[in-house]
Amino acid sequence: NELKERLIDWEDIVFHPTKHYISVKKNKKVKFYINVLKSKLRIDLYSKVDFSGNVHLKKGFVLDDPKKIFKIYKNRHKEVYEYSMMNNKDIDYLILMIKQKFES
Repeated sequence: NELKERLIDWEDIVFHPTKHYISVKKNKKVKFYINVLKSKLRIDLYSKVDFSGNVHLKKGFVLDDPKKIFKIYKNRHKEVYEYSMMNNKDIDYLILMIKQKFES
């Protein structure tokens, strides 16, 4: 897929595939997830994670997304920027958003 082809040349990038998703790592730290669904890919950029349930107390990654293509999902344990990729229409912009998270 074009997304992987565009990311594969990034320095220190490692893809770790599982049955339902691919975690993308830099220096052994997960930077984002690619969830493989039937009709789309869902890109998850985690802003904050707190397993004790106090995510609101944490300082997290803030995505600069002027086109507002990512939606934010929040619960007690995490805040995640999510984007559903149905086609390659916004791929250049999507790569810029992923790069922000990857370099953070």
